[in-house]
Amino acid sequence: MHGLTNPSLGGDYSVSFFTSDAAGVAIDTPFINAAFHVNNPVLFSGGDGSALNPWLIASCEQLQNIDNSVDYADDYFVLTGNIDCTSISFSPLDFGAVPFSGSLSGLPERFAISNLSISVNSDAALFLKGDNAKIENITLEGANITSQSGNAALIFAESSGVYINNVTVKSTQIFTLDLINSKSAGGLVALLNLENGSLA
Repeated sequence: MHGLTNPSLGGDYSVSFFTSDAAGVAIDTPFINAAFHVNNPVLFSGGDGSALNPWLIASCEQLQNIDNSVDYADDYFVLTGNIDCTSISFSPLDFGAVPFSGSLSGLPERFAISNLSISVNSDAALFLKGDNAKIENITLEGANITSQSGNAALIFAESSGVYINNVTVKSTQIFTLDLINSKSAGGLVALLNLENGSLA
């Protein structure tokens, strides 16, 4: 079988079947050729990531999908309702060397993200890095954030120039277990450069 790569990524694919010898070497022309299309996986409930048509987040799984691609690092996201992350081992949203510079909003209703649980060996937070990002109109309730050997916070482990507005926090625990190396456990942000940002 030839021509098939990774259909989970979506796109157009082809499959060809050959007659082969005992060593698996093709000895004839293809006797079956097939072409098919795979739709891109549904990561969000709608939107295109723009300011006027943000990605719609309706579940904890969709929240986790934000870092599915570095292309989403500067996109706009909104919650469509309250999100419950009970029984989900959440991984910090990480775009590698690229910080999150987009927007996450709970809309005017201030929808909640509840029972967020993160426990990792490195930095721990909803987003690992933020730069000129905006987080607003969200309630964070019942979160448990633990880092074994890094910085820990609720929203950003490390950030520069972020805007956090109208965020409510309830019944949340944040821990770093590495105090020897001067790691930080913050509230909303562990390491914050406020030169170009604000908390409100």
